[in-house]
Amino acid sequence: MLNFTSYTYDSILADALSRVPTTLDKREGSIIYDALAPVCAELAQAYIEMQNIMTQTYVLTATGTYLDYRVAEAGITRKEAIAAVRIGIFADSNSAAFAVSIGSRFSTPTGSDSVVFKVTSAYTDTDGNTVDGKYLLTAETAGTIGNDYTGVLTPITYISGLASAVLSDVITSGSAEEDDDALLARYLEEINYQAFGGNIEDYRKTILAIDGVGAVQVYPVWNGGGTVKCSIITTSYDVAADDLVETVQEEVDPVVGSGTGLGTAPIGHQVTITTPTAVDVDIDATLTLASGYSITQVQSAIETAVTAYILTVRKAWGTMQSTTENIYSVYVYRSQLIAAMVSVSGVLNINSLIINGAAVDLELTQNETIQQLPILGAITLGT
Repeated sequence: MLNFTSYTYDSILADALSRVPTTLDKREGSIIYDALAPVCAELAQAYIEMQNIMTQTYVLTATGTYLDYRVAEAGITRKEAIAAVRIGIFADSNSAAFAVSIGSRFSTPTGSDSVVFKVTSAYTDTDGNTVDGKYLLTAETAGTIGNDYTGVLTPITYISGLASAVLSDVITSGSAEEDDDALLARYLEEINYQAFGGNIEDYRKTILAIDGVGAVQVYPVWNGGGTVKCSIITTSYDVAADDLVETVQEEVDPVVGSGTGLGTAPIGHQVTITTPTAVDVDIDATLTLASGYSITQVQSAIETAVTAYILTVRKAWGTMQSTTENIYSVYVYRSQLIAAMVSVSGVLNINSLIINGAAVDLELTQNETIQQLPILGAITLGT
């Protein structure tokens, strides 16, 4: 790729002045200098724009909209952000179920991070029956922000007789718009790996293209010939809610066990869509702190650093460990946790570190029967 970064204002001006005879006054403030300087500034700006054009021309360096343009050539589009759908529970002053109108709006009492939810439909149980006082609420702001808060809601719409409004379970996890790194990875996978007729790569590409899916493990012949199990997690790399599992099931193989090919799965394939079990990662550590630091001062920063590491583990959850065997391996390594902790200002050393009661790396089960996903639990620190 051509590189125009060496064409700076100073270098262009120096080159231009070098072409002027030495018999003429070229000092700053001279007529020649003042005439050349603005032109050289414009040329420098033009080279900056040409460098930007070159950067956005190639898929490996393109960003944002320009990356969208490039991956579209392979039939790939960026996954849009998804708004969270939650259960809302409403009651009157006697704690009896209370009916609210579709379209009613409520806010979380979380200050600058508050999220507005709108009542979009009545809640129905697994038998298809509506449940009094329960409704589905959709966040008006798409993304993961709608997943976080659980508790009392503040009505925006005035509702006479309403005494209690509570935001409860997640039905559909909110997810952020697919970022450039994830989109590029999907593009490179599309052009570098051959998907064909229901092979593992075919299932991976098909399922990863569905909005809300961030990673997938594929287990062929898990329960006899023709059976396929696909375990999915969200674009936030969390356990998938039932709603997303059902959406993927409907698209891939809507009549489970029939092998009729009514979805994207080939005829004869009986596909089961599932999601892994969340496993809390509880950490107990004793630290050596720099003078003047306390556990209280470093606790939050350590939690942030460890959370970032656990996220990298979850991002690799769907990566096959071999090109010749269908194996998935997920570990939470003590060495990586220690590295994350000692990167925090004020932490000099980790004297001991225990994960879920043992001083060993945590291996999570990944097979056709059980898939596990690490979720950060409690971090207990001492000195």
